[in-house]
Amino acid sequence: MAQLDVRESQAALAQSIKRLQEKNLFTDENAAEILLPAADEMLSSAKSAFIQSGHSNTKPRRTGGTLKAFMRSNKVFRNKNNAPYVFVSLKGSDKRGQRYGAKAFILNYGRRAGGRINADYYLSNAVKATRPRVNQMMIEKIEEIFNK
Repeated sequence: MAQLDVRESQAALAQSIKRLQEKNLFTDENAAEILLPAADEMLSSAKSAFIQSGHSNTKPRRTGGTLKAFMRSNKVFRNKNNAPYVFVSLKGSDKRGQRYGAKAFILNYGRRAGGRINADYYLSNAVKATRPRVNQMMIEKIEEIFNK
């Protein structure tokens, strides 16, 4: 049922973007207006999932400053198909040179060698749970652009 809701919201979003393109309103400024609030929502969801999963540990050898490393891009990028996007990621590394992104990846997907860490998919589940809400936010923003 949730998969159907995601597909419906993605189809509605694609249809709204197509309407914007038909009226030549799909500019870089409007793309930023649509994508940046949605990226903020995705960022807050990822941080919340990190805390709720119990990974917000202050011990330096564990996850230390990983929560502070979550960030979103400040500008809109374009892929090879010229489609705009904004990303949420982790930046930096800890005192020992371990990248925060690698730590988050291992906590999400787990590890077998070098000390078993079970996967809990906290980031994957946060993205799946937030996607319909973010799509709806973007559709509402597109409607605001039409009503300007």
